[in-house]
Amino acid sequence: MTQYIRISFKNVEPVRVADDSKSQSGEVATLKYIPGSAFRGLVINELAGEEDFEDIKPFLFSDKVKYLNAYISENGRELMPSPKGFYESKTKSFGKKEIENVVVKGDFEPGYKRAGLGSFCYFENNCIRFYSVDTASDLKIKINLESQAEKRNVFRNEYIKAGYDFVGYIAIEDNEEICDRIRKIVSEDFYIGNGRSQGLGLCRVSETQIMNEIPFCEYMPNDEAVNECYMMLLSDTVMLGENGEPCGLNIGELESKLQVKDLKVAFCSTSTVEIAGYNRKLGLKTSSNTMYEKGSVYKLSFSGSISLDSMKKLSDEGIGIRRNEGFGRIIFLKNYEDITYKLAGEKSQKKLYDADAHAQDDAVMKSVARNYYFKQIDDAMARSIIDDSAENAAKTLKGVQQGNSQLGVVESLILANRYNPKEAEKILKDYFGHAGEKEENVNIQKDRKSVEKFRKVVEMTLSQSLYELFKNYGLKDNYFGIPVSEIITADEEGRKKLDYLLLQLRFINRRGVNK
Repeated sequence: MTQYIRISFKNVEPVRVADDSKSQSGEVATLKYIPGSAFRGLVINELAGEEDFEDIKPFLFSDKVKYLNAYISENGRELMPSPKGFYESKTKSFGKKEIENVVVKGDFEPGYKRAGLGSFCYFENNCIRFYSVDTASDLKIKINLESQAEKRNVFRNEYIKAGYDFVGYIAIEDNEEICDRIRKIVSEDFYIGNGRSQGLGLCRVSETQIMNEIPFCEYMPNDEAVNECYMMLLSDTVMLGENGEPCGLNIGELESKLQVKDLKVAFCSTSTVEIAGYNRKLGLKTSSNTMYEKGSVYKLSFSGSISLDSMKKLSDEGIGIRRNEGFGRIIFLKNYEDITYKLAGEKSQKKLYDADAHAQDDAVMKSVARNYYFKQIDDAMARSIIDDSAENAAKTLKGVQQGNSQLGVVESLILANRYNPKEAEKILKDYFGHAGEKEENVNIQKDRKSVEKFRKVVEMTLSQSLYELFKNYGLKDNYFGIPVSEIITADEEGRKKLDYLLLQLRFINRRGVNK
């Protein structure tokens, strides 16, 4: 089973990770995200001093561990790379604007131009909410000259401005011990990227948690795909052909993994990028690879159907080469053909350097309290899940006998709405109301399969505060003298309670509690 370490952090200092594909003479461009290879370097450097490093090194560099790219988040919502293939009219407009998707039917309105969708986005019904990352630059003078004949040329370094929230993941397969060790490393503040001696690169961690679901799984289909589907790249990707040479997409391999026949790319919208690296130990650039760029979208046609399990498995494993560094991440999209609008999102980036020193100390203390509080929540959830006492069973889903199909429906409803707790609560209320009426009509034996008991436990969980739910497991209402109301927002608390319900449902399924 794959476990994902989810890392939430803020770059409290500007961050620069050089983008060789866009850098020019006299200017070093920066990536607009934190690449997985940077996280790999962070983890490897910390573990290199351990006694058993040579024993665990093959595992750390294998595809059993995947260091995924960290993208920005806005108002608690994780953003993914903006998709390619959308076109819009050349008329300027404000607010929502209609767009066309060339990947759906292979054509677009004459006279249209490529739609501006920033760098990152999320889907909301039939609309793309998109965001950009602000950068700045500084001027440097080249002073380490190889010969006296060289000129002291001025060059420009670009960097991401301070104050962005990021979310990254590290995927680890079937190794809880390594998972725990890596989580401890990324739970502390860290420096990343270039220019660390020049006041760049400090990132402050607000939370780390263990997740079992695939990142961005809320955008995946709810059922099997018949005859066609949409696949998007979440990171740069290239596959190898039969002879071991890069080939873009290996259709034969995809066909085998998805268990279908006659697989073809009906339409697509892609771009390519040259991916290079640098080996600090050798002082040499590594060999480069031409890859399809993240955000590339493919409409796949085939004979038969692709099961939801197959789509989840391939999204979890990834495709192509260098998956250990975060390349090859994909996702299958539901209702992608329904997207017809775009809307610029409002940025919540904060200017961290405008505060005085005292305010910065308060911010540091609040950050420490927040990180510790979220860890206490995770520990309390875990202790509650394995608590077999009768008192705990009466307050949790372990004390409810319910059909597996209904458990699955509730789990899917929570997953689809976990970033909008208020909407999730409304949808669950509507579902239980309908299920209760159905139970009354068919006269099910209530001592065995009671929707009413199920509803009461879910509503009790959502209505209580985290403190009320877990005070028996050591959770407090303030940390380091800071009330939890100043540490966690209402939306974050709602998402934590939804996560707690998901943990209970998955515990029931794994242990067969409901049989």
